[in-house]
Amino acid sequence: MSLETKRIKELFGYARTLTKEQGVGVMAGRAVGFFKRRFFGKKARYLPSKQTLETQRADAAARADGWPTISILTPLYNTPPQFLQQFLDSVQAQTAPNWQLVLVDASDGAHPDVGETVRTRAAQDKRIVYAKIENKGIAANTNEAAKLAAGEYLALADHDDMLAPHAVYCMSKALAESGAAFAYSDEALFEKTPEHPRVGHFKPDYAPEYLMAVNYICHLAVFKKSLFDAVGGERQACDGAQDHDLFLRLIDEMQRRDPAAKPLHIPQVLYYWRVHAASTS
Repeated sequence: MSLETKRIKELFGYARTLTKEQGVGVMAGRAVGFFKRRFFGKKARYLPSKQTLETQRADAAARADGWPTISILTPLYNTPPQFLQQFLDSVQAQTAPNWQLVLVDASDGAHPDVGETVRTRAAQDKRIVYAKIENKGIAANTNEAAKLAAGEYLALADHDDMLAPHAVYCMSKALAESGAAFAYSDEALFEKTPEHPRVGHFKPDYAPEYLMAVNYICHLAVFKKSLFDAVGGERQACDGAQDHDLFLRLIDEMQRRDPAAKPLHIPQVLYYWRVHAASTS
């Protein structure tokens, strides 16, 4: 029996018991609440309202000059056109303007559309930087992107995912106010649209023992470029777990400089991780 089938049976069993013990009226009320939460409530929980996003735009327009620029590093490889368009849209829709998107393209000759799409966007938005590179693996490709980064902070984003519209706003504002060298947010997994995510990952504040066991930080992580440069970037030998390895070394370097320093947790869903056959999600 699959886990999903088991949960459905348990749900119907609970419904029968509740109806017997408290009546049809109570059961109907619980059912309405369940369906509202399951099918209509997720957008409200994860994404800010349009009014909130417009307020952020106004606030960023007035204050973002004093906030750090975040360079988003994204290696491309044979990226499906729809995924790439959605990713680019999600970055360009940010409520704060202080970002740079660095796209390094290691796609093979059968996928020229990847470069064509990005070059078109870059011609329209100078914050988008594009370079065609030789494919040397995810770690080496990310390091190539970092060489083109102009921001004080770096962020890692995958080519098939999406940023929440307030990701740069929340991160840059928090970094400016706290002075933190490393910050991370919560994230959600989705299949079709961020408005209907499959599940949210609501993470703890910095938990070093937990991080040694599993890369719970994952997305969205933002850290000073000076830290990244100091540790030598990502290591090719760790491809597949390159971000986990990087985060541990970044924290070691950060705490070498300041023993009391620790990553800052921003408890908001700022990153949407796409679930599909070729993703580790």
